[in-house]
Amino acid sequence: MELFKTLAGVEAAHVPYKGSAAQATADLLAGRVAMGFVNTSTTLPYVRSGQLRAIAVAEKARLATAPDIRTLDEAGFARLRSDGRGSALAPAPAPLWKSFAS
Repeated sequence: MELFKTLAGVEAAHVPYKGSAAQATADLLAGRVAMGFVNTSTTLPYVRSGQLRAIAVAEKARLATAPDIRTLDEAGFARLRSDGRGSALAPAPAPLWKSFAS
């Protein structure tokens, strides 16, 4: 998250979560946090329903399960990588991240 903030040139408080993505996802859905990096398989149903907006997947290539969600490379963040199946997400609608979520 800190690297994303630097690369995107945005100010945001880093809120670290312990354990699973459940609390981070709940906070995203409730709008308590502006964005987060959360496991894609956990959050994809919320993206599909329009409750969350996927900004990008943190993978080298688009996911077969979500080919419509671009990669961080495609979103202009080639230096940002993840070893896990994560996505940058924001509550929908997310005007702050509109330029990244086109």
